[in-house]
Amino acid sequence: MVAAAFVAEIEAAIQTLLASPATWPVIEENQIRRYLLRRFPYSLYYRWEAEQDRVSIYAIMHFSKLPGYWRHRVT
Repeated sequence: MVAAAFVAEIEAAIQTLLASPATWPVIEENQIRRYLLRRFPYSLYYRWEAEQDRVSIYAIMHFSKLPGYWRHRVT
């Protein structure tokens, strides 16, 4: 099933981010980083707060749908 594969890909991406959150480049102000999924045309937008060792995911976004719609979530 495609849905199950998508969920598995998201879960794997989150585990990868948690293991090494500084790996992906900062692409936005406020230290927002982007992780590209391998099998699906989606990105995870997140911030790593090193001093608190915390990862906050702000959006899981399709490459071609409403770019930037998630930016209001970042404070």
